[in-house]
Amino acid sequence: MENAHVTSGLVVEQAVIRGDTEIKKDQRTRKSPRISGSALIYGTVVGNVSVSGASVVGKGEKIEGGRNSAFLVFFDGDMPTSGVNQRKGISQDSHKKQKRKTAHRGER
Repeated sequence: MENAHVTSGLVVEQAVIRGDTEIKKDQRTRKSPRISGSALIYGTVVGNVSVSGASVVGKGEKIEGGRNSAFLVFFDGDMPTSGVNQRKGISQDSHKKQKRKTAHRGER
């Protein structure tokens, strides 16, 4: 179920806002976030924050900007070819790594 809320800020380009995302203004600084590029947002972004490139803010994560300076999140690497599991908010490659760790633990 999608329950995303953008109450303040800017979402541009191919940025995706999914799940229980909250994009909102910081009440103290009155600054709003900017989400751009091909960023995937599943968590909460508040205040003087710029999330861009191929960055991912996972479910349950919260990024808050500072009072005097911006908090920048930028990832310019290659996105996993298998993509991101839209339901869980994690990359398929991360899921495979978790499975391998579990498999190795089971062998011992």
